[in-house]
Amino acid sequence: MVLFLVIALLVAIIPAPIYADGGGINEYLSKNLHTNHLLGNIGTIEAFGKLSINGQTVNQKSAFNSGDYLQTGNGAAATLFIDNSGKVMLGQNTSVYLAVTKVNQNEGIEKPILIASLVCGSLTVNLNGQSQAYVESGGLIFTANAGANFRARNYNGRLEVLGDVNFQNGQRYIVRPVEVGATLSVKARSSRQIQIQVTDENDRPVPDLPIIFTLGSQVGNFGGSSVATTNSQGIASINFTAGSNPGTTSFTATVKDTNYSWTGEISVFKAVGFWSTRNKILVTAAAVAVGTVTGVVVSQSGTSNKPAIAVQPPIITPK
Repeated sequence: MVLFLVIALLVAIIPAPIYADGGGINEYLSKNLHTNHLLGNIGTIEAFGKLSINGQTVNQKSAFNSGDYLQTGNGAAATLFIDNSGKVMLGQNTSVYLAVTKVNQNEGIEKPILIASLVCGSLTVNLNGQSQAYVESGGLIFTANAGANFRARNYNGRLEVLGDVNFQNGQRYIVRPVEVGATLSVKARSSRQIQIQVTDENDRPVPDLPIIFTLGSQVGNFGGSSVATTNSQGIASINFTAGSNPGTTSFTATVKDTNYSWTGEISVFKAVGFWSTRNKILVTAAAVAVGTVTGVVVSQSGTSNKPAIAVQPPIITPK
């Protein structure tokens, strides 16, 4: 409960992403939370390649303070060991503000909260059993409970998150089928590929999203796994194998851990062979017609005066 009060406060005081020219997290939070919990050293950094703190290049191993602005260069990476919160790993070309605050919870116990504003790049967070997290990036906000692990990536203004987090102003997805309508027809005992595309609200493909496929009833199956991941075009592909009996059921593709989905219909049909009852009647009728003509020809071409005997046409029966 306390975490959500802090989040509400932060949303009010940080209306937009905080960039390098905006003053930093420390300036905003120190005005609204206990200053002594925000200032000072909060851990050490081990860098591999170029790293700068508040615009100044630092050694490969350095201390850093709550509210610092950290940047890694091209091909560089850094691991942050944060005393009260856990470990944070920064990928190349990453710019992020980091701070740690503490809030009083039940019985006066203080709990740390790791706060990050990810401008661009990627960060991987492993929280300890005490610290929670609050992350803002690309206009989206999410939180993580104590002990959670997650990865956030922001390239070209689009945020992608993997891990156990809770969005406070959730990202929106559009889910739709590729090159098929609302109903998909599949012959019994055959397979067909199903493709679903996921885009954001600006119609940009969203890669690396797990999509869960479910069937309304068992007219077939999706093979070994019912989960597929979107590719660089935002497309998730899965194979459906129909059963031996005809039938119709719904199928749903859902973005994992969200309510965004698309539902269509699968119709399994049984192929009709050539020797159906209808085709047998047509072939028999054709044979009767041929036999009648043949009988007439024989009666006219014979030299005998005896009347011609009608020849019964053969009935063709499938083996």
